[in-house]
Order: sequence, then structure tokens, then C-alpha cells
Amino acid sequence: MANYGVVFNGVGNVSLPTWTAAADFNSSVLFKTPATLATEGITGNVGSAGFIAIFDDGSAQFTANDVVHSTPVSLIEPDEIYRIDINRVAGLIDFTLTNVSTDTVLDSASNLSNTDVLSYTLIGDTQGLVFNGEIREVILGRSGDARHYLSDVNSGSVWKDIGGGAQDATLNGLATDGSQWQFYGVVEVGGGTITVGPFKNNTGDLLANKSNVSIALYDATTNELEYELTGLSFDASGFLIRTDDLFIIDKVYIMMFSDGVDVGVISVVPVL
Repeated sequence: MANYGVVFNGVGNVSLPTWTAAADFNSSVLFKTPATLATEGITGNVGSAGFIAIFDDGSAQFTANDVVHSTPVSLIEPDEIYRIDINRVAGLIDFTLTNVSTDTVLDSASNLSNTDVLSYTLIGDTQGLVFNGEIREVILGRSGDARHYLSDVNSGSVWKDIGGGAQDATLNGLATDGSQWQFYGVVEVGGGTITVGPFKNNTGDLLANKSNVSIALYDATTNELEYELTGLSFDASGFLIRTDDLFIIDKVYIMMFSDGVDVGVISVVPVL
């Protein structure tokens, strides 16, 4: 699907229903730095219960009440795309800063001991230090509250939570003429459904209620094998209907199938 990032202006921010993690969590933020680096918040709140920020010396910092990790200086550059991934399991935090443009891990740290409560209420702002670049995607996950801020629209002042919890965020003090959203590409989203059939053998007999079916899906453009799945079944009408995180929505595959006796090829399999 087409994807749009939020364009910040150094004044406004995005507010979200309070997200709090007292134990295990996972988080990821995809952002583009402004033309001139400054001390600016990526995620945070009005207090000190945790934030991600970048600094004018080219470093980044993550806190959860106490400072958990600061990167070396001169890693972050203007007008570049980065992703910060932070995960905590059993009181130990892993941190990774990646330059997305070059697919290079610039800094990482593992097994950082921390059990502080982490709380986010803002995106593009922390304690008044507002962002002036683009934030393209935010993932916040913990037991009972998993969020995914990702927009496929370029209008309005609502940043949809597509994580299933309907915890939508609100753009405040940003442009309202459409320039608050910036197209940055097409994102492959899994969880699609294929519906193929009715399947028949070479004599025209319907392959109804077939079990132990194996399929192989090939990219329809490159012909490269992408996925193989086994243990599937055709329904009473000879159809295969399957939803899977592997299936990229709006993509087209070539599919081969076999049940150990019959083998066939479906030339075009769209994912919906």
C-alpha cells in the first residue's frame, strides 16, 4: 500500500493515548532527520518517563526514567533515514540504530539492565523539544497494548493505529493543507488472502476436500520462489482459501500445487 509519513515543523506534534510499558515491550521508529540537526524529540511525553531523542552532535539517546543508552556522536546526519529498534525482555533491553538508506547498523547495545516504567504520550516531541523532520512509522508493543502507526492516506489530522487496538493518534499544530503528509513509497503489508480454484485434475475431475496439499508461490515478475506451504486443504468446492502473514497484499504470485498425486500450476494468483 502507499505510505505517508508525518511532516513535522518544529512547532507541532502528534499526541497519542498514553502507552505505558512496565515490563516486556518492543518498539520501532522509522524517521527522516531534518536538514539541520538539533536536539529534538522522536517519541516521549511532557515529563521524564521515557523518550527517544536526537542531538545536534549526531547522537541519539533512549531513556526510561533513567538514561538507558546514548549512542556515539556523529552517527546521525541531516536528511537521512534511520530506524531505532528497542526491545525489553525480562528486564534486559536491546537497542539498535540503523541507517535505512544503506541498511547499515550504526550502533547497537544488548542486555542493558532496566526495569523502569516507560510511558509515551507524544510523537515528534518530548518535554517541548519538537521534531522538524519526518516520522514515517511507529510500532509500540507490550502485552495488552500493541500499536502500529502507519498511514495510507495523505489528508486529515489522524494517524491511524492499524495494530488492532484503535488507539489513533492526533496531529497538533501541523499543516492542514495536505503538506503534513509526505509520500515515501509503497510498503509491503502481509496478512493477505489468496482464493484459488476450483482445482481439477487432468481429466477434469473436481479436487474436492483434498488434504495434505503443498503449494509453492513464485514472484510473478522475477519467477523467484518465495514461499512453500504444506498441510493445506481444498474445500468442498475445490477451492484453496488461505490467509497468512507471508502473503503480501496486492501482490501477484505464480502458484504450483501438489497433493502427492495431482500437480498443477496457476499462472496468476492475486493477494487480497
